[in-house]
Amino acid sequence: MVGIDGILDRRAAVRRGVRGRGLLAGLLACLCLLAVAAVVAADGAAAVSQAALVHHGGVLWKVERSQARSISAYLHTAPAPDGGVYVAGEVGHAESDDAHSIVSRIGAGKRVVWSRRVGSWGKDLTYVWSCVSDSDGNVIVSGMRERRSKTWLYAAKYDRHGRQRWLRSISPPGISAVLSTGPATIGPRGDVYVAVAGLTRGGPEAGAIVAFDAGTGRMLWSTRIVAKAPNGSDCYDVAVDPAGNLYALGVKNGERLRQRYCITKLTADGRRVWTRSWSAGRSICGGESRIVVARGRAFAAVSLAAANRERLRLVSVRGSGADAWSRSLSIHDQNADLGGIVADAAGNVYVAGETVVKGPEQVRAFLQRWSPSGRRAWVRTYYNVKAKQPAIFLDVAIRGRSLYCSGCQLRAQDAATMLTVRVSTGGKTAWKQVWTGGGKRDAMAWAVEPRRGGVYVAGATMPLDQTPETSARATVWKLRP
Repeated sequence: MVGIDGILDRRAAVRRGVRGRGLLAGLLACLCLLAVAAVVAADGAAAVSQAALVHHGGVLWKVERSQARSISAYLHTAPAPDGGVYVAGEVGHAESDDAHSIVSRIGAGKRVVWSRRVGSWGKDLTYVWSCVSDSDGNVIVSGMRERRSKTWLYAAKYDRHGRQRWLRSISPPGISAVLSTGPATIGPRGDVYVAVAGLTRGGPEAGAIVAFDAGTGRMLWSTRIVAKAPNGSDCYDVAVDPAGNLYALGVKNGERLRQRYCITKLTADGRRVWTRSWSAGRSICGGESRIVVARGRAFAAVSLAAANRERLRLVSVRGSGADAWSRSLSIHDQNADLGGIVADAAGNVYVAGETVVKGPEQVRAFLQRWSPSGRRAWVRTYYNVKAKQPAIFLDVAIRGRSLYCSGCQLRAQDAATMLTVRVSTGGKTAWKQVWTGGGKRDAMAWAVEPRRGGVYVAGATMPLDQTPETSARATVWKLRP
């Protein structure tokens, strides 16, 4: 069995570029050992009982990928044509070096339209770190390729019929080994941008943005997010505004392990415009940090860790580089981990994750809303009220005036269930779906993708009392919206 603490450890390791061979090892077993902290009871952080909810969000159907080998539960999703969904992840034995990447298109009616292996590099290992789609229904999968001690960034584009349009595997200029890649994003002209970090030749780490041509996949340019960083830098994520400007989130390393996390604005052709930075103090920034752009502002949720303490901060800056601010995302100054960040059309920002609390459940999933000026409007927390068991959110998405958060909740100690919640932008919980498999299977969710005809949730299921290395199945649920 597994614990939620292990989920967070693996997710952080993945986003830092540290890949364990046991892809799901220790996913859910240590959650109930998290440190007890202060009570979350004010500032609107009210736990929501499932009994008080309107019962929507029922499961329409479920697809499990049959396995002769173990499959990573860390899946990525993107909208597909005709109301379906693209799902990308990895297949391979947990204890052997044969992991490879796959991408599938699943139709609105449950049918798997097609499935493709990404790349044709023989026995090279490949890992998916991002899956996005464009307005024409194409899907772009990106991640890391590994051969012994050598690593590369890869990106591949497929059309709606599963035909490969292009495939590129590169080492960005000046980078000898890729350590990690962040989520890819697509610009107004269809060009693809990927955040990457790697080792330089004879120097420290460097964080950069790499651009690929929409039509051919040719690398257009690669720009480091910090011009001068003698102690190294890192890049976690990139977002694009309607005008095609890019906003990269990363860190600049200083003396004695001091860091400054920063937002850098770049033009569509890769020229740096400005950089705004904030001190991380004695903390180390985490690779799960993410950035979004809305209404002319960039917003970044930054994960910070120091001395067994984890906290979150929300920073923002205008597109002009002015009016920067920084706020704490912690609830009553307690430990917190990031699940995701999204923004609505009005420029409000929503952050999901998990926070430590004082009580038998010990950990609760949370969702917060912040205004463009940096004022917290509301907080909602969720957990298993009846069994007093923990819950966490690992992803958040927005569609119209509704937010969708997914993750997992324990029905009993070491027994995980898939958790998905729909909340209005005003903070009202519409429904809460907990999939238990009739008590015969464990389950968890990594990604959520709301569409017009339903809400797709991607994750994993596994038999009770089985280890995830040998029994986890990649799973996609479709819920009633």
